[in-house]
Amino acid sequence: MRILGVEDIPPLIDLPLAVLEEMHAAGLRLLECEHALTEAGSNVVAEILRLTEEFYQWDHYPKGDVYCADSHAQYYYHAHPPTERGNEWGGRARSFSHLSASAGLPIRHQDRGRRQ
Repeated sequence: MRILGVEDIPPLIDLPLAVLEEMHAAGLRLLECEHALTEAGSNVVAEILRLTEEFYQWDHYPKGDVYCADSHAQYYYHAHPPTERGNEWGGRARSFSHLSASAGLPIRHQDRGRRQ
């Protein structure tokens, strides 16, 4: 698997106006969501974990991850044990783009299971 680098991202000036408008709309939507969560006294991680009865370090939440069939994107959250946490965070929200899927190649999704 090859990880994309800065050289793989085209300059904004080279993108079509329709793409830039779509990116702008997505950014505005993200800000609206963040504002709504803040107003409700919540955040993205709290919402992901809201319906979770048991919580284990390293497990993915929501269980089974979230996959988008249209964009081939994936996201999940996992917490780190206290010995591996920084001062400002307790875990990570991970997001991925499975470019091989968009090229028509199959992807295997694995459940990492519980690590304690």
